[in-house]
Amino acid sequence: MSRPAALEYLTRVRDDPLRAGAALKALYTAGLIDGDEPIVTEALERQNDTAERRGRAERVLVARQPVRHDGTAVVAVVARADATDVLFHHTGPFGTALAPPSLTDDHGTRYVPAHWQPVSASGRRGMVAIGTWRYLPAAPAAANRFTVTRGDAWWAVD
Repeated sequence: MSRPAALEYLTRVRDDPLRAGAALKALYTAGLIDGDEPIVTEALERQNDTAERRGRAERVLVARQPVRHDGTAVVAVVARADATDVLFHHTGPFGTALAPPSLTDDHGTRYVPAHWQPVSASGRRGMVAIGTWRYLPAAPAAANRFTVTRGDAWWAVD
């Protein structure tokens, strides 16, 4: 892929937080983009704005029984004024385990990850992490049950 093609692709996906984040990471790693182009600066600013947007916590739904799949346990869902957060605990190698899973609710809302990695995480030696995945939109007030899905694994929080 050429630099012009990389910039054109980034322009096309800039409104999709997950695709734009993945594109920024891949294109930068490949050396196809840097911070000199206005579209790169704009995409980075959008990523930061989206990841930071959260609003006040309106409801916290705690998992009744934290179930661990491939080292990951979903601990809670936080319904915020501007976003929806999923709090997790992970043990074992990080790898792709920290990529955001799918999130839906009992009203059919499909949430889009605000970032391609956790918006916050703290860990020790790449083996234990406590973190937050942030999603858009904010959860509707009527949503009472959330399902987090990764492959065949799923967690229910209500």
